[in-house]
Amino acid sequence: MKLELKNIKVAAFASEETHCYEASLWVDGVRVGRVAKEVHGGPDMLWLTDGGSVMETMRKINAWLSESDRGVAYKQECIEQFGGDGLTYDLEAWCSEQVNRWLLVQDMR
Repeated sequence: MKLELKNIKVAAFASEETHCYEASLWVDGVRVGRVAKEVHGGPDMLWLTDGGSVMETMRKINAWLSESDRGVAYKQECIEQFGGDGLTYDLEAWCSEQVNRWLLVQDMR
């Protein structure tokens, strides 16, 4: 599976606990929807373009992400830092990393 965030827009003035953003979500080269996080943190919101099941789409993406090399490393990092069973690498964590990378590139330009 290949995931991409495109058309990223960040509202820095509105960001408080986390980045306030919206972007289009692409899976295997096909735009599947739009993802966004609002002003006060909370979960990322996903809207699908084909009217499919958001929960089924998220389940598939989250399962793939948690089993990926990054997912395994993420879980281990969380265990080392916070103890317990660690956190699962999911679409929300992935989106956060992608937005952070995008912002870094913008700052470097």
